[in-house]
Amino acid sequence: MSPEKVGLVRMSRAMRPRPSAGAWLASAPADGQPPWAGAIQALPELLGDAKLRHARATVVLSDQLVRYLVVPWKKELSNANELAEYARARFEQLHGDGARDWQLRIGNARQGAPRLVAAIDTALDGALRLALATFQITMVSCQPALTALVDGRRALVGEDAWIVNAERGRLVIARISGGQWRSVRSRPMAKDKLVLRDLIAQERLLVPGAGSECKVFLHATHEVDIDAADMPVQTLLPVNGRLPSQVRGNVALAMAGIPS
Repeated sequence: MSPEKVGLVRMSRAMRPRPSAGAWLASAPADGQPPWAGAIQALPELLGDAKLRHARATVVLSDQLVRYLVVPWKKELSNANELAEYARARFEQLHGDGARDWQLRIGNARQGAPRLVAAIDTALDGALRLALATFQITMVSCQPALTALVDGRRALVGEDAWIVNAERGRLVIARISGGQWRSVRSRPMAKDKLVLRDLIAQERLLVPGAGSECKVFLHATHEVDIDAADMPVQTLLPVNGRLPSQVRGNVALAMAGIPS
């Protein structure tokens, strides 16, 4: 789901499920509505196929609908509630009072390691569950795009990498070092064309200990122009020829959590 479109991939029922069909609809919020409202309104038409009733759904949310924060390990934060309170306070410092009503998803990490925290509008979660329940669809997970992209290809990403997710209007660039999230930066995309080498160079200056060369993984929606010349990059999305080419690009993010 993104502000611009909703894409759906239906997985076959098999020992090793594979995409068997894909569809998408354009969406846009009306003036004064939250950015996810148009996507929620488009869902009934997309889910209207009776064959989807009683299905189990994994939802991938565009990074345009998510905010991220890497929380360093602090020994004084002794439990999950204290960690959540600390993360919420940091979100409020960065984004204002509106962050008080966000729903937080705290990633797992070993003791002593930083944690990735994702925040979404609580009203979005409720509207999404209600829309799916209308078709008797169970939401088994709701994943931010960044974590879905990485978790689906964890073995490929490895211990040391840059992750770049570029969507219309927003860029997220993250650093994984020693197998742990070290930084995640989200910013609006003000230019039509971005030079990947320049982006990585800027981030190296901002992230302590990120000066060494490492793998770069890129996902960019087809509305975004990324210049990756002279910089070897790998994709985080599986390439699947079963879906028609005119559909594949518009449902790419829906396949983010599907291992190759």
